[in-house]
Amino acid sequence: MRAATEPGFHGPGYAQNTWADIHAYQEMPWNTIVDFRHQYNTFLAGLIGQLPADKMNTLCHIGNSPAVTLEYVIQDYLKHLQHHVDHLLQRAVIHTYGAT
Repeated sequence: MRAATEPGFHGPGYAQNTWADIHAYQEMPWNTIVDFRHQYNTFLAGLIGQLPADKMNTLCHIGNSPAVTLEYVIQDYLKHLQHHVDHLLQRAVIHTYGAT
């Protein structure tokens, strides 16, 4: 939201493993995780659909990484989701995801 409402975004990086550990997903019922992720991503999809096109080029400075556009952050999130879905469904081809 800050990238969509301000001239730019500056924020901390994402400690993925630490956050996942703190959320304790391994201890949650599967349906709780699936229901939450479905609702959350449905919410995000609606939000993304409302973003003004001219805000997609807003620069986002995340942690110590080079600046990227808001559009890149959105696309990167979708790639991240695809990677997880491929693993969960045990697909033969798993889309790679990494720091690109």
